[in-house]
Amino acid sequence: MVRFAAAPLTALALAACQTGTAPTASASLDGDLNTLLSWFPGVYDNRQQVSQERSSDLPSELRHRHTNHTFYPVEIAGIPGRQLYAQQYQHYDPDDLYRQRIYAFEPDLVEDAVRLTIYTPKDPRALTDLHRQPDTQAALSAVDFILKPGCEVYWKRAEDQFEGYLKPKACSYYSSRFETQVFLEEILVLRQDALLLNDRAVDPAGQLVFGVDDKGPTINLKQAERTALDVELQALTRLMQGDYFSDAEGGAREGRPIYQRIRNITPPDGHSHAMYSEMRHDGPDGDYYRQLIYLFDEAPDRSENRMQALRVADQDAAATLIKNPDAFAAGMVETTSAIADTCYTVWEQNTDGFSGWIDPERCVITGKRGDQRRIESRTRIRPSAIGQLERGFSIDGTLLFGTPTDDPYIWPRVEPGSVLID
Repeated sequence: MVRFAAAPLTALALAACQTGTAPTASASLDGDLNTLLSWFPGVYDNRQQVSQERSSDLPSELRHRHTNHTFYPVEIAGIPGRQLYAQQYQHYDPDDLYRQRIYAFEPDLVEDAVRLTIYTPKDPRALTDLHRQPDTQAALSAVDFILKPGCEVYWKRAEDQFEGYLKPKACSYYSSRFETQVFLEEILVLRQDALLLNDRAVDPAGQLVFGVDDKGPTINLKQAERTALDVELQALTRLMQGDYFSDAEGGAREGRPIYQRIRNITPPDGHSHAMYSEMRHDGPDGDYYRQLIYLFDEAPDRSENRMQALRVADQDAAATLIKNPDAFAAGMVETTSAIADTCYTVWEQNTDGFSGWIDPERCVITGKRGDQRRIESRTRIRPSAIGQLERGFSIDGTLLFGTPTDDPYIWPRVEPGSVLID
């Protein structure tokens, strides 16, 4: 694992910003453009930096939040230059998208740099995973984006890296939150193995409004090329997160409604994804029904996406994950073992969501009376609902409990806060 100590981060940013001699000829700029766009595409993530800061017990105000950055080539009609789609999320939650843009790159002879012009979509959510949606790309044009002059980023080659910057006082907006005009300043460094981001904003007097001055740059390491299963797993965790509520006839125990919340949480070291699932009777503040931590097999050579469900040791501690997604990775929430190592869910993507299955042929547990039982679970996740059925069989296949038919219990998706206990 690459480790970053807290103190050298500022030194790294300063070293990265020593400007080398940039070529001036247009042919050299064309070469820089080609090199820049051969390095830029890919996925970058700062989870190693975040993990190191957590294990070093840095004060919270000096820690970086988790960020993930995806950049891939696209073609949008009416936008000049060579283009990349930028999609960035935070807090280990693929659904927590905080930036979606089109970056257009062109040589700029006056600035003697490669100019990156930023196009902001009028409907960002329509662009989600645009690099994998050729039909959506074809339907878009420049009129679907907003161009903000002055916020161009200029990239210059400096030996084995590119350095990006905004022109001074050129990119600004009025902040209603801070009640002042805000001027953006950025120092960016692109290497073949990493993207370093140091964003800050100042007021008209040059005083810091927000930024990472005390923390140093966000160090996003370039990730290995994602497999098709990696892409599916990210889509699964994005879709699964949410709130769900079943009525009393939806299969809830004792005829009582069940409220289910599923959240992406900070994963432990060695994982890119982790989730917390909580079921309560009647509503979000009702009695506990079931609480589980979901971890995923993320081996690059895996042949399927597997999810293991771990039971929690302390119900109240686990419930804090709804508001504090760092609690599991920080060791504040403990788990017990899974029901059995072979009782994992295998997920497959389909046209409108995902289907998961625990196969009773491999999921065999020992009951309280010492008898062996086969356990089956089938889950269907769609944008509108989660459907699930669970049942147990004797070792010879006789149904012991659960639904005798293939009709699942249904939890329709609901807006958080929309269900209250009477």
